[in-house]
Amino acid sequence: MWKWIYDSNYGALNGALFQLGFSTATWSGSGCRQDAGADRQCFVWKEVPLAAILLLVGMKTIPADLYAAAKVDGADAIRRFFHITLPALGRASRSSSSTKP
Repeated sequence: MWKWIYDSNYGALNGALFQLGFSTATWSGSGCRQDAGADRQCFVWKEVPLAAILLLVGMKTIPADLYAAAKVDGADAIRRFFHITLPALGRASRSSSSTKP
């Protein structure tokens, strides 16, 4: 998919740039550093959904009883987040941040 978007001859991104009146660019294979931004965009496109899924699964594993007990003890939403949610998501955030490009 990315090869199709970033192709310098017939890619979708160069086509859109041309239609908007900008000059087209050589995105990869040229040795220039214009492709560094494209590489970052591809990495974010690929890794952010995985990290989001891991964090959502981690949030589902936190027992609701902890939140109820903290609410009874008088903890507001910010305290519940910093004292229950964040520590409980420690493993999920470490596993989502350990993925390599």
